Amino acid sequence: MRANQAPNAEVSDRRSNGPVWQPLCEGTYKINTDATMFVRGGRVGVGIIIHDYVGTVMASSAQAVQFGFSILIAEALAIKKGLLLARDMWLFPCFIESDVQVVVNLINIPDIPCSEVGLIIKDIKILLEEFSNCNIVFAPRYSNKAAHELARIGLSADEGLFWLEECPPSLRHVVLGDCPKPL
Repeated sequence: MRANQAPNAEVSDRRSNGPVWQPLCEGTYKINTDATMFVRGGRVGVGIIIHDYVGTVMASSAQAVQFGFSILIAEALAIKKGLLLARDMWLFPCFIESDVQVVVNLINIPDIPCSEVGLIIKDIKILLEEFSNCNIVFAPRYSNKAAHELARIGLSADEGLFWLEECPPSLRHVVLGDCPKPL
């Protein structure tokens, strides 16, 4: 297992060349986050989905944010919003998966970058200090599909959308593809 790979999260299925859900350690939560931009509309969509250790959806969210910043800041903001949702629902210990290696690396280094993204990274590090056993790891795009689709929904949302113990019905096939546990 690579150092930045989530423990027991997903492994590649050689027959289908895609991720296969593997149960997490009991009592652990997995949070997938993503951001997507619509430049002409001046909006960022943020998607968050939280699974428990057997793959049951605990919460999901699609949110829109007006933007005037880089995609790195948007991705860091998605991670921050994922941590805030997990904190509000007290879903710890956890690990967060993001498909942007640069942001994951910036969070995992001891120093805080002196840049605009550094402000969000600082907020993330403060949130991480509140809870033990919470890590940020890289996940390839193919294993972050549900969060990406939620981010796309967020682009057109007038207000933040939240689902507890479920996801939008239009995403069930994506979530089931990521994790074959009944919703």
